[in-house]
Amino acid sequence: MFQLVRKNKTQLEELAVKFSNDGGVVENKGHYDWFPDGQMVPEFNEAIVNGKIGDIVLVETAFGFHVITIDDKRDLVKKVKVALLERKIEPSNQTYQDIYNSASEFASKASSLANFTSTAEAMKLAVRVGDHISPMAVSIPGLDDSRQTIIWAFNTKTKVEDVNLFDNGDIYIVAVLSKINEEGYQSLAEAKPSITEAVKNLKNAETMVAKLSASVNKGNLNALASEFKLKVENVSNLTFDSRGFGVYGPEPLAIGTVFAQKEGSISTPLIGKKAVYVLNLKSLKAAQPKTDYTAMIQQMETRFSAQVNYSLYKSLEENAKIEDNRYRFF
Repeated sequence: MFQLVRKNKTQLEELAVKFSNDGGVVENKGHYDWFPDGQMVPEFNEAIVNGKIGDIVLVETAFGFHVITIDDKRDLVKKVKVALLERKIEPSNQTYQDIYNSASEFASKASSLANFTSTAEAMKLAVRVGDHISPMAVSIPGLDDSRQTIIWAFNTKTKVEDVNLFDNGDIYIVAVLSKINEEGYQSLAEAKPSITEAVKNLKNAETMVAKLSASVNKGNLNALASEFKLKVENVSNLTFDSRGFGVYGPEPLAIGTVFAQKEGSISTPLIGKKAVYVLNLKSLKAAQPKTDYTAMIQQMETRFSAQVNYSLYKSLEENAKIEDNRYRFF
């Protein structure tokens, strides 16, 4: 067929209709209109790009053989092919060995709690602190899958200021046991930092309440915010049983205050868990009367059932007086 078309290309239409298995040939008689570079399969496309006007070429593609006559071509233009290449960079055995040697050197130098921090600073290594780690914790904050380090820390043979080196997959961990927290209440010295922070926050909040209450703009929320260089924030779709107050999380006092207000009123400053609030109720939509309580009943039954099961388990656990030593093994 290729030879027949080469001798007389006027036969192309007749031969295409008679022999081609291309479904579109019945309508186009084997003629394809203009198409952009890259639209056809690669072999077909390259034959057109590399050929000249008037050429008759034979090409094989995944769809079969094609006898092509190049009737016309647009002027060639310069094109650039852009590719995004990704290569996974993995450490070599030499890199692992170098890092291990560095970790071993650090572990040998950091033989005590005092040396640990100073040696880390000298070797420009980051020190992560894990306070109040529980025996069954899966990992130390910032160190994924560091369970083996936690098991070591809770081993009865591990003493305060002991140092150990752990191979933790892609990283090495050099750990020092800085302290053992005994069961029971914290000492005043241990609790003092968190108490101090809480007291400072409360005093700051009380100071802020006093300033807001004394402002001449306390009746105008926008003017009040402008005076103290604050931003008025909106909380929409709030319901009486909402668990969160916008981005501030649980704020039961703020939610309760809102639903005790009249529309358009502005509250006095109040101290919440995360901030000091001055609330303006824009609108209040009355709840629609409920006729079907089925979903609510099912929800409450599920909640109570889970609470009962958990309470029973905890009661059995407490009364059995079983010491949980699972942390020693996994």
